[in-house]
Amino acid sequence: MTDLPGQGLRALVVDDDPAIRELLRIVLELDGWQVLEAADGQEALDVAALERPHGVILDLMMPVMDGFTALGELRRTDHGARMAVIVLTARSGPSDIRRGTRLGADLYVTKPFDPSHVVEQLAFHALRRNPQVRAAGGDGPPPAAGPRA
Repeated sequence: MTDLPGQGLRALVVDDDPAIRELLRIVLELDGWQVLEAADGQEALDVAALERPHGVILDLMMPVMDGFTALGELRRTDHGARMAVIVLTARSGPSDIRRGTRLGADLYVTKPFDPSHVVEQLAFHALRRNPQVRAAGGDGPPPAAGPRA
């Protein structure tokens, strides 16, 4: 069996652009990740609470709830504090980068981007924050609730 970087890990891709979500889903799945998706920050919080992903790729400019707000809310939860979070956005200003970092982003990546690099970094940060996943040889603790329909 091939050791894929994301094997046993769950990723949440949060972006209001379906093409970005699809691109990242494909690359993540090729690396062995189980992929969840959300189109806005509120949906991301709901999915994260239910499915407990190991890593999140988070856009900033979205309807309903922006990524900055979602990131702050995620980091306030016990599980969210252990999630790897990569901000992936078109916002490249120094104040945006500082804010994302201050709110707890592990990495801040601007669009356009290299999908393989983002996925590689997500695996690195997810395993750094959750070393028990690889030590256990599985996917770590199960989600808090059953599968999402």
